[in-house]
Amino acid sequence: MYAQIHHQKDQGLKPSQVARFLDVNIKTVRKYWRMTPDEFTSCRSAATTRKNKHDPYADILVHWLTEHPDLSAAQVHDRLKQHYAEYRESERTLRRFLSKLRRKHSLPKPCHHERQYQAVVDPPMGQQVQVDFGFAWATTESGRKIRVYGFGAILSHSRYRYLEWRATPFTTASLCETFERCWAYFGGIPKEVVMDQDKLMVVSENNGDILLTETFEVYRQAVGFSVHLCRKSDPESKGRIEAFIKYGKYNFIPHRTFKDIDHVNEECLAWLERTANANIHGITKKVPAEVYAIEREHLRPVPKKKNSNAIVTRTVRKDNTIMVHSNRYSVPLGTYKAGVEVRIEIAEKTLNIYALDTGHCLRNMDWWPDEGISSSTETTNGIIRRRMMNSKKRRFCAWGAMPAPDSLSRGFAKRTAGTFAIRFRHWKDWPVKQPPMPCKQPSSSATKCSAIACKSSARRSQASRRTQHQPPQHPRRRAPRQPKSSLRPLG
Repeated sequence: MYAQIHHQKDQGLKPSQVARFLDVNIKTVRKYWRMTPDEFTSCRSAATTRKNKHDPYADILVHWLTEHPDLSAAQVHDRLKQHYAEYRESERTLRRFLSKLRRKHSLPKPCHHERQYQAVVDPPMGQQVQVDFGFAWATTESGRKIRVYGFGAILSHSRYRYLEWRATPFTTASLCETFERCWAYFGGIPKEVVMDQDKLMVVSENNGDILLTETFEVYRQAVGFSVHLCRKSDPESKGRIEAFIKYGKYNFIPHRTFKDIDHVNEECLAWLERTANANIHGITKKVPAEVYAIEREHLRPVPKKKNSNAIVTRTVRKDNTIMVHSNRYSVPLGTYKAGVEVRIEIAEKTLNIYALDTGHCLRNMDWWPDEGISSSTETTNGIIRRRMMNSKKRRFCAWGAMPAPDSLSRGFAKRTAGTFAIRFRHWKDWPVKQPPMPCKQPSSSATKCSAIACKSSARRSQASRRTQHQPPQHPRRRAPRQPKSSLRPLG
């Protein structure tokens, strides 16, 4: 900079012209305009040997770094503030000074152990498939962003891929259905499935002792494949499927508009045939579709008969209830956890609820397939009354000979506002075959008897006798309240 400024000065240019020509500040030009070469040399030497604010702490810093080489700049900054009350420097200035000290005294910061990788031979044809999950944000035709959940599978030998999307998170039951569509797309089943320790499929894994969820275990036994679990929080152990999930999220989903989830899957299948399985793979240097045509012959055929003992699951809600046929049924307190499911077995008039992991019976209760609740005693068995019988055909008022509540085998009696109301699940379930007894006709001086609601038998008889001998009593009217006078007497 000094040489360029003086070169332009020798040509007769002014400082402002030199500043515009060199595109520097006018103050910089004026600083070097009258400076001699000797002055410039002394200025440069003074700049390289200027003092640092951390020079008084250099010895203690070298001692700390020698004793603990892995100390970070933030830890050293905190130590200086702890031992020296007058210390007020910034952490960024300290970080630059520590870098110079490490280079000067050869005190490099130890690095963590780097993981070593080794190329593995591809498994034989029809041996292995890797599966994994992911999610992405898709754009609808209206411009709204929706979250879609994906399931991906890749054959380890041919790199032939399958990808499916859902609008809701996966459950164990929906995962088994997705596996069925995956096998149909592959045209067969491999011998081994490599997957993560996901809670949808795995309960626990302890040194190779794998405990799968009951629903997935029943499905695995019915289809007939083995499971290989990767180490927890180790996605690099199944790199094939991890790379494919990333490929589907960032190659297929972005900058596309979809109508609904069915449209997403239709476009995804076309994308698989057009791009994912048709392009040359970067590792094998082969087209996955061409290699798959040979590998398909080594896959086991999909069994036509599915397991007859299909398991029905329900997700436990936050209030420790499950939904069965639009009715809520309670489970023991503490059953709810995020994503926990229970297994239900429905017999003719029995509903059994079991834990998926242990198979322990949580509830065993009577169950009516049409309306849910059948009597008030079932409330103690965990049934929560959801359908209140508000229809006019399901609500009756009885007078005269009132049947005992014990005889109402399919209903329950309830007394509200002094009226006995008998409610049934259906209006045809009225237990009294004969018509209700009419009320006695009152005398001419009495009012008509109410045919809607009566009191209990004792009160009804008293009211009947009272209406025969006494004229009807009009309700007592209160005299209007006189307003207070605002005048006060004198004296």
